[in-house]
Amino acid sequence: MSLVISSEKFSGLCTTKPVARAGLLALTALLLWVRPLAAEPAALGPSQYADEPQLLAWLWQHSPSVVAARADADLAGAAVVQAGLWQNPQLDAMWGTIPIGQTTPAGLSNSLGKVSNLGMGLSQQFEPGKRPARKALAQSSVELARMNARDVLNGEFFGLLEAIGRVALTQVRQASFEALVTTSSELLELQRARAGKGDVAGVDVTRAEVEHQRLLAQWSGLDRQLVDALAGCAALVGTSCQPFADSAAARTWLQEQHAVELPSEWSESVANRRSDIVVLQAQAEQARRLGALADTKRIPDVSARLGYLWDNFVISGNQQQSISLGVGVSLPVLDAGQADHFASRATLDRTRTLRAAIEASSKQAFAGAVRRLQSGKAREQALDDAIARAAKVVEVMNDMHRRGAISLTELILARQAWRSIVLERLDLEENAFDAVLVARRSTAALPRWSPP
Repeated sequence: MSLVISSEKFSGLCTTKPVARAGLLALTALLLWVRPLAAEPAALGPSQYADEPQLLAWLWQHSPSVVAARADADLAGAAVVQAGLWQNPQLDAMWGTIPIGQTTPAGLSNSLGKVSNLGMGLSQQFEPGKRPARKALAQSSVELARMNARDVLNGEFFGLLEAIGRVALTQVRQASFEALVTTSSELLELQRARAGKGDVAGVDVTRAEVEHQRLLAQWSGLDRQLVDALAGCAALVGTSCQPFADSAAARTWLQEQHAVELPSEWSESVANRRSDIVVLQAQAEQARRLGALADTKRIPDVSARLGYLWDNFVISGNQQQSISLGVGVSLPVLDAGQADHFASRATLDRTRTLRAAIEASSKQAFAGAVRRLQSGKAREQALDDAIARAAKVVEVMNDMHRRGAISLTELILARQAWRSIVLERLDLEENAFDAVLVARRSTAALPRWSPP
């Protein structure tokens, strides 16, 4: 539903009577409010798979893990507000000098009203030097929670790329098996036709059927793998995922992953852009601010009190109304921030150790992935040549088998050799995608995108 108002009508609307104008404006607001918003896609598909910034934006809004991490960051903001507040003042009241037994002087009538006093006081505690340090610590918690949310987002993004890659690799494998099954079906039909004419024995037909059923079983198993891959994708994005239109589209997406720019070598700048290392840096900063807050605990807290007293015992010469002022100082002799200092030092030591471990493992993983990609390129070319030659050999031997020049056993062996090369090529393509994913994950090769 939408509403269009011309400039003439809007001018007339503004010059009508106030009551009518208010009613029309309310109607306009209602119609604009009920206009449907732009609908988000009910499922992620290949068009979204090719747009990595859009994938990050979707995960930021819909991934269960990311949404939970974002909620933690929002909750951490409440601690900043709390850290900036003063402690609540304290109001106290007192009824004192309640006489028991003989009064002084003796014999006072209505002794309770003439001797007792009523008092009340208002006290406030002050923490010199602590509120700024406490606010800085709370702000570091917010920054840490935000960095943690971004780290969860990055982890979910690479997990989503892996899930999409499984979908693409499965569809590519399905297409290859479909070609194998088609040629196997043609051979089986040929054997059955020749058996009907008495040219081949029935056992040859049975062997061809067994080989064909074996291929069909492997092909049908890929359907379950595709369902599992789509389910893994859906678990990450919070909605359903669609397969690629065909194996060509799936292969195009895989090739685009190989085209992502990677750093030439490991460096300090590469390490600093990893979100888990950024989280460790935020933890270290939080630990330093905790140590700064611990230092302020050596400063005594000061409490001030303003009191008022109404004294009924004026017969003794007491002042009937009086005000008292008091100051109290805490003595930081037992708790002077020792525990916070210990926690700060332990956290700093832990972050240094973890950073060194993450950098070492990531550097090694990146180097290994690069070597896998470099060695895989030569193998890919060799296998592509071998597949073309093996297919030609199978084609020639298939023709020879039709003419009775070779046995079915020789043809089946040639076909099995061709199939093994095809499957090896598929495995190599999967290994290459895994290597690209490892290289991207270890170097935080992410698209440019900032949370809204």
